[in-house]
Amino acid sequence: MNRARHLHGLRPLPWLACLALLPAAAGGCQVVDNWVEEADAGREEDEAPERDAKVFAEQVDAKLRAYTTCRDDVASVMGQTWKRYNDQVNDAGAPKRRREGVYIRGIGSNTFRGCRRILASAPRTPPDMPGIQANAVDMVDAATAFAEHTRTLERYVDTKGYEDDDWAQLAELDVELRRLVAAWSSADEAVQQGIDLRHLENDQLLLGVLEQTRSPLEVASRKLMIHARPLNRCLAHIPTPQPRDCDGIRKEFDDAYQEFRAVHDADLDAADKVFWMSTFENDVDEYRNLVVDFQRKLDRRGPSASDRLELVEGYFSLARDSETLDFDFP
Repeated sequence: MNRARHLHGLRPLPWLACLALLPAAAGGCQVVDNWVEEADAGREEDEAPERDAKVFAEQVDAKLRAYTTCRDDVASVMGQTWKRYNDQVNDAGAPKRRREGVYIRGIGSNTFRGCRRILASAPRTPPDMPGIQANAVDMVDAATAFAEHTRTLERYVDTKGYEDDDWAQLAELDVELRRLVAAWSSADEAVQQGIDLRHLENDQLLLGVLEQTRSPLEVASRKLMIHARPLNRCLAHIPTPQPRDCDGIRKEFDDAYQEFRAVHDADLDAADKVFWMSTFENDVDEYRNLVVDFQRKLDRRGPSASDRLELVEGYFSLARDSETLDFDFP
């Protein structure tokens, strides 16, 4: 039924009554008109809480996605940098392959500027999320301290200080680097837990809003990402999960994946009109393949650190694609 007709379905009848009464009871038209306006106002008041809930759900989701973008951008840099370092240096702070030496590229001083901009503007957008905000600031501060130390390491290697001290300073710097990456990891976990809890409270309400207001393809795309996030968190967790720990979450993701594929493939012309959809679709398939491969390794010998990083990077790529989608693109 047409929404406008549904909301104002009683309006024509009072006006017909007025026409019948004219001119003898012209004053009665004003009474009837007032009654209609009051009835409409009552209906608007009844719908106000529903409208407010919809707006709130979308505001919560938009803010959480901003925090997630900030967090993921930092985590991607941290993960790649730490893996490169850890591949070359052992737990005692000595090169694993002395003949090859160590190559270190420090993290630039402006690398986390985009995340800091998000955090600077976040308090000005509703709703307030002081806990996540504070944890996110701590997380970026910890990452910045780590980044500064990587530049110290880079200078040590570039100036070939190891030729004079046989890598002794590397061992000293290594202790601090490991402390800093642990501090960042702890802060990062606090941010993720805060985001996860708010998503648990908001996601089902958000899906209800989207189903009423957006296209089936947009709903399916958002539902897929809602289930991809906790799955990635579960699979990539350290220590490594047991083979069956993530089965329930993985089934929810698989169901969302099948729904996305069905909706997408049912109307390829509509999908082609969505900006960035082809890239998103490809990365959806790639990420699902990474999940299947990672689960297979969980069932056997267990995934390596490289396997975990590949899974996480696949998710980061998918998340960036999701943020780039534009369903209202001209």
